[in-house]
Amino acid sequence: MSLLALAANHNRFDPRKSSTYEGTNQKLSVAYGTGSMTGVLGYDTVQVAGIADTNQIFGLSQTEPGSFLYYAPFDGILGLAYPSIASSGATPVFDNMWDQGLVSQDLFSVYLSPNDQSGSVVMFGGIDSSYYTGTLNWVPLSSETYWQITVDR
Repeated sequence: MSLLALAANHNRFDPRKSSTYEGTNQKLSVAYGTGSMTGVLGYDTVQVAGIADTNQIFGLSQTEPGSFLYYAPFDGILGLAYPSIASSGATPVFDNMWDQGLVSQDLFSVYLSPNDQSGSVVMFGGIDSSYYTGTLNWVPLSSETYWQITVDR
C-alpha cells in the first residue's frame, strides 16, 4: 500500500510541520498482528489526553504492505509493550511519562466498552472508579512482554 493512498484515508504526522521534531537515520521494522511497517525513528513531543511527553522516540511509517491499515478505523498505533521488546530499543510512551513524572501512578487502566455506541478508554497513571463497581482484582501478567493475562473460559 502506498503512503499516498494511506494519507488520503488517514491523518498522518508530517515532521516538516513540527518545530520540535528531531529525525534520526535509524531504520525501523515492525510486525504486529495482521500487518507490518518499515520506517525511521524520530523524536518529538507526543501529547496524549493532555499529557505532553517531551523527547519521545517513535516510528514514522514509510511502507505498510497490504491493506490492513488502509481500512483500519484509526490513524496509528501507540506502542505500550514492555521496553524489553520495544522496536529498535525505543522507550515506550508510558514509560517515558512515568520517568518524566507526568503521571501519578506507575499504571494505566483500560475500560472496554460493551457496545459501539459508547467509547472505550485508556487512562494513564490512574484508575477511574466511574468505570466499575465493586472491588478491583489484580491479575498477574502471563509474561512481562505484553500486557496480557490468562483468562479461563
